Amino acid sequence: MPAALPPYLTSGASSRSHHALLVKLHEAKSDQEEDEILRQDIIRQKELMAVKGQSTVCFTSRPY
Repeated sequence: MPAALPPYLTSGASSRSHHALLVKLHEAKSDQEEDEILRQDIIRQKELMAVKGQSTVCFTSRPY
């Protein structure tokens, strides 16, 4: 019997972290809780991007 695919692959999310964020938002009990989840995620993303040498450039072989 083949193994089941992880939920993030079948959910339409673009990554595991995206899926985790969507799950948190789905489980939020209020708009205020959703706002706090998003605020915390933005803070975390800013901290990740502030790491010296972190690149925000997407390298791809496809032209835009």
